[in-house]
Amino acid sequence: MGYSISWLAVKGLDKKTIYGRAGVGETGEIGDRDDYPASARELGNGWTLLLFDRCEHPLLQSGALAGLSANCSVVACNVDEDVMFASAEVWQDGAQIWSVRHLGDREVEDLDVKGIPPDEFAEIERRCRSLQAQESDTDPYPVDHFFDIPLELAKRMTWFRHDESDLGDFRQLDWKQSAGLFGGRRWWPFGRK
Repeated sequence: MGYSISWLAVKGLDKKTIYGRAGVGETGEIGDRDDYPASARELGNGWTLLLFDRCEHPLLQSGALAGLSANCSVVACNVDEDVMFASAEVWQDGAQIWSVRHLGDREVEDLDVKGIPPDEFAEIERRCRSLQAQESDTDPYPVDHFFDIPLELAKRMTWFRHDESDLGDFRQLDWKQSAGLFGGRRWWPFGRK
């Protein structure tokens, strides 16, 4: 089984404000990025990363991203390697600027683009399209290069990619759905506190 995660990175706000908006708090535990259901880390380039161990986490829904991105920039990324799904989107000041989604189990060249992605998009898409064509000509089971397009866009902005970045020192987060965004419910099942 592959990764099924979501993450968001925020730039332009201090950590305390980000945590308040997201409804998270640090537990005091520090470990590797895969140790916790929710964790955070400063990336060292002005971005604060929040990582969740499930794809399409509630904090990556449109309403939550609009609230999180007030007076700042947010990059949000979903990954489910089992179905070759990847998405990346950017929000600023409460509005979505662009999004790029790929669902590879639908079609290897599936790509849904909304808004105006950054200039790097054209180069990344061209390179991945070329690699896909080359591999499809020679391999009956080609690698899904379109899967990389949203992930590369997110990486170019934040320096983070889930399957390349080997970052330790993640801080475990306790996350409960804040009353303003989620009605005060916790997202995890089974009554954990």
